[in-house]
Parts: sequence; C-alpha cells; structure tokens
Amino acid sequence: TRIINPPYGSPKPTSPNSKQVLLIALMLGLCIPAAYFYIKIVADNKVRSRKDLELMAVPFLGEIPLNAAPREKNPVKRVLAKLKVKKQESAPASLVVKSGDRNVINEAFRVIRTNLEFVTRNSDSKALMITSFNPGSGKTFISINTAAVLAIRGKKVLLVDGDFRRASSSKFFNLSSHGFADFLSEPEGKDIHDYIRKYEPLPNLSVLPIGTIPPNPSELVSSQAFTDTIEALKKEYDYLILDCAPVDIVADTQIIAPVADRTIFVVRAGLLEKELLKELDVIYDSGKYNNMSVILNGTESANGYYGNRYSYRFSYGNGYHY
Repeated sequence: TRIINPPYGSPKPTSPNSKQVLLIALMLGLCIPAAYFYIKIVADNKVRSRKDLELMAVPFLGEIPLNAAPREKNPVKRVLAKLKVKKQESAPASLVVKSGDRNVINEAFRVIRTNLEFVTRNSDSKALMITSFNPGSGKTFISINTAAVLAIRGKKVLLVDGDFRRASSSKFFNLSSHGFADFLSEPEGKDIHDYIRKYEPLPNLSVLPIGTIPPNPSELVSSQAFTDTIEALKKEYDYLILDCAPVDIVADTQIIAPVADRTIFVVRAGLLEKELLKELDVIYDSGKYNNMSVILNGTESANGYYGNRYSYRFSYGNGYHY
C-alpha cells in the first residue's frame, strides 16, 4: 500500500456555515420586529396623539395626559405599570386638580383654563357644555377638574350634572337625594338654589346634582323651565359647566346644545376611531353646537414630549403659576 496523493483541505467544517447562520439570524431579527411595528401602525385606526388632530377644522383647546407618573426605567416594571393603567381606564372620575400642585396633569388643566379664558374674553360665553362621541371618554373627569381649576382661579363656578341618565357627576360628589330633575318635574313654587350644593374644599365651586333619575329625561331638558333656569344661573355665575351625555346615543345633548354658549368635545386617545374625526368636522361646519372645540384626553405622551414641555415651562416660569 502506498500514498499516491496526500489528503488536503481546510480543517474547518463545511457545514453548518456559522457566518451564514449569523447573517440570516440578524436579518430575521431586524425584519420581524420591523414588520410587526409596521403592521401595528398601519392597522391602528385609533386617535393616539395631538398629531392625529392637526388637520381638523375644530379648534384644539388642550390635551390631558393619561397619568403624571415619571417614566419607569425598568422595562418589566414599565409594562406592569401600563397594564395597571389600562385596568384603571374604566375607573370612576377623580378630582386631580389641587391648588399649588405643579405636576404635569395640573399644568395641563391650567393650560386649558388659560385657553378658555382666551377664547371667552370679551364675550358672554358662560355656559360650557362638555360631551363626547364615546362613553368612557372621560367627559365627567374633564368637567369636574375644569370646574375646579376655574374655581381655584377665583371664578364663581357651577357644575351642572346634565347627564340625566347616568348622573356621573352627582355620584362623584355623593349627591343623590334631591336635584335638578326633581326641580324640573314640578318647578312651580320651587327655588333652584335649594338644590345647589357647595363643595366645601373649594368655596367658589358649587354643584347642581341630578337627584332622582327621571323616566323622561328628554322631556325635562326640552322644557321651558330648563331653559329659563340655565339662563337665570348664567347671571349668577362666571361659568356653568354642563356635564352632558355623549352625542348620537341619546337626544338629550342635542336638546341642551342651544342653551350652551360653548361646546367642548372630549376625544379619548386610544378609544375614538380616526374616521370619526371627519364626522366631528362635519358637525363643526354645520353649526349644530355653539363654538365647538376639542380636548384630547388620555394621551400617553405624558412621559415624553408633553413631559419635556412641562419641565421647560416649569423651570422657566417657576414662581409665576397660579
């Protein structure tokens, strides 16, 4: 036996090719997440931020962040915090505005107050109707805190619960005995002031609850007694905040609209579909509701762009906030 040609070749294995495997893994690692986020963005039909409202004809009044908590650096805790927020989205309304508090959400309501004072200057816009397209948009939350931030400013404010079916504002203030509905059912010989309750923590804020939930709310709000009462209360208060039911669900809000000097639509981020923004513009152009404007509620940019704006404004204007 003899060797004709000695064996030759690389000592490295011909398969698997580690460089090729790593290249394929890298491409898949880049393409799969990119495809996921692309599909997620394309398929998302909900309003998410102020940018989605830029092309609307309806005036923009302000935005309220989802929460004022600082951004959690730990990714696991951040995911758990988001899940906790989602569970709380259907929670009852809360009063977050406090005198002297300078967190992000308080500053957001102060911006809305400033914008309201700007658009209502030199006018008699005293009755502000707050409504929405969808239930759960946070109209009661906006109503309560807008009334509070105006009262802190020194304005005499009356919060009128205009949702005769759910009475959300009345439930928040724990006023369920006698109220506006009881007055309207038999207004003869009654004084509306007997049904108005003072909110003790804020001396300038009063509440007119619903009282007994009526079986015929549309008839009550369409009565002459309702119109006369609202017109009389306008003369006594700087602002009337009417917390009304969502539009297109019941007719109550459309009936109340003529007595309101200004209408504020609450758009909830992550809830309202973008297609409905066109419908909002159609309503604005029709003039069905007086002096319409929009508030964007529940934006998740509180820890990003909005928070950066607040930090700059706070540090620059420290000591000059009300």
